[in-house]
Amino acid sequence: MSVRLALIAAETEAGLLAQAAARILDVLHLAADAPSELTVQAYWTCSGVRIRQGLFQEGRKLIAHALSAMDSRRDLLGWARLRLAAASLELRCPEPSSPEIHSRLQEAAEALRHVGDPIHHAELTAVAARVHLVEGRPADALTQAAAAEDTGLLTFHDRLRTRLLRAEATMRLGRNQEGVRLAQSVAGESEGAGYLDLAAEAWKAVAMSRELPPTV
Repeated sequence: MSVRLALIAAETEAGLLAQAAARILDVLHLAADAPSELTVQAYWTCSGVRIRQGLFQEGRKLIAHALSAMDSRRDLLGWARLRLAAASLELRCPEPSSPEIHSRLQEAAEALRHVGDPIHHAELTAVAARVHLVEGRPADALTQAAAAEDTGLLTFHDRLRTRLLRAEATMRLGRNQEGVRLAQSVAGESEGAGYLDLAAEAWKAVAMSRELPPTV
């Protein structure tokens, strides 16, 4: 099942949602008899696919199953990372639940005080930046996103996603040309790396910049 989960994750990030989704039923069937760690990973991974497909209710149910199946006493770091993932996925949903997001981030932050490495704190900062943007605080979002990216610890994909967040925040602050350049750089690098889903998000941000007020 580990190989199937790795394939789903790779296909999802590349925007190949149909291929990833085709594996879900098989993976969830196998998860019923798998060790708890693989069961959690299966629900977690499949949730990401469903949310990206726009099947938000199912995606939320799957990540809720993962959260309930994870025991912090067995793997506190994994428990914290799952909560970061849950907050990040909720942010992709329409009308995201702010109380739930803040609760997950607080739980993750508390756990990471004890077991987290600098990279996990950088990931926490990146997710917190997106919360600021969704809740209408682009200046705070820009500060947090820059702080996360400047650590140099984020993975290549997460770094590109955080740079896109910086682009969106910059545009909302009225600096459209600067934001567009950032988003275009994300689109180009994402396409080159095969992250077609992220590239599409970046080009969408460029297109939406036309609806924003011009730079003063």
